[in-house]
Amino acid sequence: MWISFFALFLNIPLNTIFIYGMGPIEPLGAAGCGIASTIVMWVMLLAGLLYVFKAKLTRPFCRPAIALRIRLRPSWKSGIKPILALGVPNTLALLFEVSLFSMIVLFIAPLGAEVIAGNQIALSFTSMAFMVPLSLAMALTVRVGDGFGRNNREQIRISLIIGFTMALLIGFSLALISYFLRFEIVALYTDDTSVVLIASSLLIFAAIYQVFDALQVTSAGALRGFHDTKITMFVTFVTYWGVGMGLGYVFAFRDWIVEPMGVQGFWLGIVLGLLTAAILLSIRLKKIYHVHFV
Repeated sequence: MWISFFALFLNIPLNTIFIYGMGPIEPLGAAGCGIASTIVMWVMLLAGLLYVFKAKLTRPFCRPAIALRIRLRPSWKSGIKPILALGVPNTLALLFEVSLFSMIVLFIAPLGAEVIAGNQIALSFTSMAFMVPLSLAMALTVRVGDGFGRNNREQIRISLIIGFTMALLIGFSLALISYFLRFEIVALYTDDTSVVLIASSLLIFAAIYQVFDALQVTSAGALRGFHDTKITMFVTFVTYWGVGMGLGYVFAFRDWIVEPMGVQGFWLGIVLGLLTAAILLSIRLKKIYHVHFV
C-alpha cells in the first residue's frame, strides 16, 4: 500500500515534467505520460524487491538464496503446477472482465468522438469505484484462504457473513452515488453538454449494476480462498463475453430484441452480464462451502 502511495505521488511530477517539458527535457505530450508510467513501474519493482530482501518477515527466506548457500530446485509437481493451476484461471477471469469494458471502445468507435468520450468518463469513474469492492474481495480471499487452510469452519462462516454484508452496503452506497451525483461526477471531467448527457445516462446503468458487481467480485474472491478458480474462469467467460458483450452488441446495433440503443445497449449488456455472474458465482460458492463444511 505504501509503495503504491509513493508511486502515485511520484507519478504526478513525472507526468508534469515529461508531458509539458521542464529544463532540458522537451515536452512529449501523451508519449511523456507513457515514459512517466514506465519509470514509476520500475521504481515500484525496485522498492518491492528492496522490501522483500530487507523486511524481517521475508528476509530469512531470501538470504540463503542470495548467498547461494542452497540450490534452487523448482519442482513442477509440488511447486510450479499448483501455482499455475490457481493462477492461470484467475488471470483469465480477470482478463475476461477487463476486456469486456475495453472492447466496448472498439465497437462504439463508429458512433463518434462524443459517444467515446462519454463512455470513457463513465468507465473512468466506475473503474475507480470498483476498487472498493475489489479490495474487499481480496481481503475475503485472504480470510477464507486462512480459514480453509486451518479447516476452521467458524472463521470462514464469519468472514463470508461480514464480507457479503459489507459488499451489499458498498454496492448500495456506490449505486446511490452513481445515480444521484451523476451530473456532478461528469462535470469533473467536461462541460460539453452532449458528452455530459451521454456520460450521465451511462452512469444510470452503472448505478443499477453496482450491487451485482460487488456481489460477483466478492463471490469470486471467496472462491479463490477455497482454491476454486477454474469455475470462476468459465463463469466470467460466459457472463462477460457471452452475455455482457454478446447481448450488448445486439442491443447496441441490432433490432433483434429492441431498437438499436447505441452505447447504452452495451451498458445494458454489462448489467445483465454482472447479474448473471453474481447469481452463478454465489451458487458455486454455496456449493463449495457445503461440500467442505456441511
